[in-house]
Amino acid sequence: MSDEVINIVLICDDKYAQHAAVTIVSVVKNTKRKVHFYVFDCGILPENLERLKRLDVGSNVLEIVHVQKVDVFENYKYQRCYSPAIMYRLAIPEILPHLDKALYLDCDVIAVRDVGLIWDIDLSDKLLAGGDQTPFFPFKWLEMNHIRFGIPLNEPYLSSGALLMNLRKMRIFKFSEKCIEILKNNPWLPGDMEVLNKVLSDGHQILWWDIRCHFIEPLLIPKRLYHIQPILVHFVSKPWRFREVFLKYLPGKAWNMEKQYYKYLNFTPWYTQRNTYCHCGSFLLAILNWLVRRDLLNDACWVKFKLKSFWRSARGIHL
Repeated sequence: MSDEVINIVLICDDKYAQHAAVTIVSVVKNTKRKVHFYVFDCGILPENLERLKRLDVGSNVLEIVHVQKVDVFENYKYQRCYSPAIMYRLAIPEILPHLDKALYLDCDVIAVRDVGLIWDIDLSDKLLAGGDQTPFFPFKWLEMNHIRFGIPLNEPYLSSGALLMNLRKMRIFKFSEKCIEILKNNPWLPGDMEVLNKVLSDGHQILWWDIRCHFIEPLLIPKRLYHIQPILVHFVSKPWRFREVFLKYLPGKAWNMEKQYYKYLNFTPWYTQRNTYCHCGSFLLAILNWLVRRDLLNDACWVKFKLKSFWRSARGIHL
């Protein structure tokens, strides 16, 4: 297994091209094995494509994949909140028919240890391996998502930010076709993660990996998780919203992880314009996001969704 090439898929539009580069560099710097990166181009501008191609990946391979547009992905209902690019991870088995296995990573994920530790997980007859996102969020936050989206309580809920995919089995299972069918019949679903969990609702096709494989960084990390030494870190609070100099003044273990983003940004062609997406508005939004996760406002949001749920039930409205 030590000489096997690791196939990693990233998907982005132009807004996330810089962050995809940071993800790639973090993998290259921490992984001993050769890696073949497949970057799906979902609207990257020519100048940023050129920057991606200039990225120093050593002896590894960086391949740009120009994907054919899928109407149901481009026209789904929540485009105001998310880019259609997030949906194309559901079509990876069909877009890369020559591969039997791939590791998918969101562009707000960085590797802080060797991803070969994840690649060597034995999938056996499972469709994919992934992590449960529920340990990283307070119960009331999960209950709000249950009210809004029907996410089950007290059950694991697959995060789509990092997935080890058994592409051969997924094609046999007709995974992509089932995802598209669910999205057509449920256009209100807020994103790819909800589609993914509906397709794999029985949980038997998922190999749940250890929490250390994919650490979801929710800004306020629960103290019970401080000891974790992760392989992948997934940023819920986006570090590029903060100027690098501010990070050392902000509280919590999370900020030690946030600084890693700027560490790897220095090795990309974007290093001279590191604050392209950082302005006063993004900074204030990030601070507000941090405050919302505090107990007082979290309780207020929870009460709001409880009342909204009661109002919907009284009027016979169902999501």
